[in-house]
Amino acid sequence: MVDELNQVLEQIKSSLAAYQELGQLLSQNADDVISRGVPPSEELLAAIASARAEFSLLKKRLQDLGLKAEDEALPDSLRSMERIVDKRLAQEYEAAHQAKRNRLLPLLERINQVQASTPLYEEPLGHCKSMARDLKEQLIELDYESLLVSMGELEQLIAPFQALLTLIESPEQLDDDDWLEYNSLIEKSFGTPIALAASRKKLYLGEKRAETPNWPEPVAPQNPAPEVKEAPLDLPKPTAASDDRNDESGRGPKILLATCLLLILGAVMAYLSQGTFPDGLTLRSQGILIKNINQPLENQDTYLTRAVKEKNLALMSLLIKYGANVNAQDANLNTPLHLTVLGAYYEGAEMLVQNGADPGIKNGQGKTPGELALMMGNPDIASLLPEGALRAARDMASARNPFAAKE
Repeated sequence: MVDELNQVLEQIKSSLAAYQELGQLLSQNADDVISRGVPPSEELLAAIASARAEFSLLKKRLQDLGLKAEDEALPDSLRSMERIVDKRLAQEYEAAHQAKRNRLLPLLERINQVQASTPLYEEPLGHCKSMARDLKEQLIELDYESLLVSMGELEQLIAPFQALLTLIESPEQLDDDDWLEYNSLIEKSFGTPIALAASRKKLYLGEKRAETPNWPEPVAPQNPAPEVKEAPLDLPKPTAASDDRNDESGRGPKILLATCLLLILGAVMAYLSQGTFPDGLTLRSQGILIKNINQPLENQDTYLTRAVKEKNLALMSLLIKYGANVNAQDANLNTPLHLTVLGAYYEGAEMLVQNGADPGIKNGQGKTPGELALMMGNPDIASLLPEGALRAARDMASARNPFAAKE
């Protein structure tokens, strides 16, 4: 309706300009008509006929739109038409802005229903909710005139909240570019913790709930009893959660499955569009969009060093497969291989060595991974590295020949 009213208003203004030219033409012909009795020119008659026809069309269009004067009569001049359309446009704009306000208020209210599944994100989420409450109060207090002026700015302020709700409720509807844009907007507006929480599905709408426990699979009885209708189900009780913090059996398969599905989809799309697999293939890992697989993170970490620290072998394999730098050094000049030594992570060290990690790089303390492993008393990882292999060979030679000279 607003677009159509604007079109009518533009047409009215165009007709008013044409009427100005018609008035000048009438003035020029008035003297000849009155003093000399010269009939109106063909040009003047054509202009008058055109003006009459255009006025009739405008009048009919206003009638079709249901626009009338306050006395319920159809307008009899272009100026009255202009006033009627201007008044109706103001009403439409007010209704549209009120509708926007009514749409934005529930959106901000829903932010207060967002919960965090772990205490780690409760404090940054509380700050986000406080921002939403302040914006909601500001939106309620604005009168129409202030709302009309501030609506564009308010919509920009509310956009991050809309992006947050979208990532929480329907992230599958976003393509990679939208995902990155939304994630960047959330991080810029609310900070990295909230962006990570939304990406990793640590936020949800609803009442407070705990992390979902790992339930054991029910064991079928050897001699099942016949099925009885309306009988209560005898569900097994959940077992106690393991205290072993290194036990990743619960989350590993889920992360691996989700990551593999997204990688396969990205690889197929890249192959179809380019005919080859490009460098730096876009992938999602634990809900994080990775555009540059080797981009430096906090403390000069990379996605690979983060995976090493989390002892996530499946994620390490995927990152290495798609071009992660196995020799990247963090702020302490530790490579991923150094980090496996520090974390006593034999499987990770073995994978890195098999994929070409350089065992000769020294960290900030001037130690190679092998030297660090020997110093920390980790013979298993040291055996994978040159220093450990040399020490093992010397020990074996010494065992065979106890009189061999020691270096």
